[in-house]
Amino acid sequence: MGHVSRKITYRSMLYDQVQNRSSISKADTVPKHVNNHTSPELGKSPMVEETEETNSDITDASAFNAKKNEQADYETGSYITNSTSEVQGVLTFLSDRLKDLQKERESAELLGISGSVKAVNAEISLIRSRIGICKERHSIIAAGYELWNRIEFRLTCENGGFLDIWETIGEVRDAAYHSNPESEMRIPLIAHEYFREAINSGFFTTFLVCAFYEDWDLDELGDHCNYYLFATPHLDDNSLFLIATWNSNDL
Repeated sequence: MGHVSRKITYRSMLYDQVQNRSSISKADTVPKHVNNHTSPELGKSPMVEETEETNSDITDASAFNAKKNEQADYETGSYITNSTSEVQGVLTFLSDRLKDLQKERESAELLGISGSVKAVNAEISLIRSRIGICKERHSIIAAGYELWNRIEFRLTCENGGFLDIWETIGEVRDAAYHSNPESEMRIPLIAHEYFREAINSGFFTTFLVCAFYEDWDLDELGDHCNYYLFATPHLDDNSLFLIATWNSNDL
């Protein structure tokens, strides 16, 4: 009991499961260098690892998702971003792209090719939107929250033969939290403070829980379940930010 963490404490477990398909005990879910009895401070939660990635492979504007290539390695945690430098690299790329497009528009206007001006204006609008998303992501990561790529995380689960069940538990509207009346998801007391901080941060709009089962079949779910509390930000509902984790033993 009491080992809930806003930072992911089950990352090593997930990697081991995907690669080895082995059963993991509760003791294995906590990395050795993380204090299992002390909840980290806001924005200062211990990370399992800090990964610095380069952006040399980013070659087009769609790279704002920080996906380095089409053949992403779903077994090495490429779906998690906890470094602002990675997002900053994408932001720099998009800013440079925006400058190039603005120069192209000026030239097209001088030449009087209105169709080209219209097309480049659409691209400029798209790039500005993506820059806004990157800036939002940068601010949230800087506050201590991990960014997870929802699609790649689900592919990791599928690749490992695991079951992930998702449920929206509430959303923030008009600066107030509104619970989903159809949700019966239990959030343990040890996660409430992290939940409260996330709501009050002003970063997020929707909150959802992923129930992750290692052992399951078509007839019944396994006894052990790991839970991930996520939130989505204002500008990009495809992004997930990790708020807290716990498992069935904490309930």
